[in-house]
Amino acid sequence: MVVLNAQMIGAALNDLLATHTRGLSRHLQEAKPYLTATTYPIWKDIQKMLAASAHHAELISHLLDQLQINERAASFELAVARFHYTQLSHLLPMLIEEKQSQVDAYLRAIDHTGDDRQTAGQLNELLADVQGQLVRLQQHQKQVKDPAGV
Repeated sequence: MVVLNAQMIGAALNDLLATHTRGLSRHLQEAKPYLTATTYPIWKDIQKMLAASAHHAELISHLLDQLQINERAASFELAVARFHYTQLSHLLPMLIEEKQSQVDAYLRAIDHTGDDRQTAGQLNELLADVQGQLVRLQQHQKQVKDPAGV
């Protein structure tokens, strides 16, 4: 029997919570980048991902409560204003990097669930969603780099 490693899963979940509540995706809920006819549909899809990220933060917070692990305080970056009117071609690589770090953190958290199938199942559902978002962001980046290939 493998026991859930509360310290390690707590660290991974708190890292995830920080990216969902204090990362670029949170900042972009307040900022609006410069949009063109090509990038507007991409932005609409990114907004859906931002809403999903906020929902993931809620679920992770509930999971931390279920596991009786304290949430760690995280600082809030004050650079939100710099993302207003930034082109998506500049933001997409940062979003992809942040989403990849979330995938890595979910995998770390899952590694520390031990035989706790319920927690592993919840994390695997969130992981699948984030992996799908990562693929969509990568597709959007290709589209922005080569708008003629749309």
